[in-house]
Amino acid sequence: MDQYARAVAEYLKEHVGVQDVKYVPGKPATMSDIQAWEDANLPFKLPEDLKAFLLSSDGFKMTWDVLFKQEVHHLGNMHINSLAEIKKMPMMLVPHDDADDDYLLVVPPGSVWDPRREDDGARGPDGWKPPFPSAAFDLDSSVRHGRVALVFVPSFEASSSGSNVGDELTPTRSVPHKAQVWFQDISTRWHIMADSFSEYYRLMTAHLGLPRWHYKLMDVGMDRPTTQWFNFFRPELLAMDLDKGKLRRQERLRRD
Repeated sequence: MDQYARAVAEYLKEHVGVQDVKYVPGKPATMSDIQAWEDANLPFKLPEDLKAFLLSSDGFKMTWDVLFKQEVHHLGNMHINSLAEIKKMPMMLVPHDDADDDYLLVVPPGSVWDPRREDDGARGPDGWKPPFPSAAFDLDSSVRHGRVALVFVPSFEASSSGSNVGDELTPTRSVPHKAQVWFQDISTRWHIMADSFSEYYRLMTAHLGLPRWHYKLMDVGMDRPTTQWFNFFRPELLAMDLDKGKLRRQERLRRD
């Protein structure tokens, strides 16, 4: 993954107006560190791609500024927590009923889970429901406009094991899990951002860590200042996603 970071750093350094690009890879973690984390957070195990990342760089940070109208703006921020900072975090801000059986369905990125809804709170494409999350861990504590989490959800294998979805998952139960990256927006809705850590890392670097870049991949879309910055730095990427955003908004209107 290091090649993505280096390529982004070179791109930014060559871009008009960009200055003070800082790329700070972390020191490598050890297998003992990872084993200690997994022992402390049973039954959840880090996905293999995240393990490989941490073994090469225990955490990651890249920031950059832009000079615009004679003012320096601290604009870009790409950040992944170190292993010690990947801590368990609450997902629901309000009480929630037990999940029903449909929560075992694993759906593609783009689905939404809303803890505020009085029903099951889940929304997915074509009527599918996102899996009910078992646990979430803070993946990027630097985000100010939401929360990024490594979320463990029951995999399809769990549905064939005879377990009851409504039962509370405890460290003593062996339930297969899949690790995804979810994002909680400021309205408390959770969005499935990526099906793996590697996919999320590529998204983060491709969007240059611009402010509120996560919202570009959601039905709510970006505000005007964010859109202007994206037009300035990656107009071809923005143009490609605008049509997708319109389709997502239309699908949400149909569901509501």
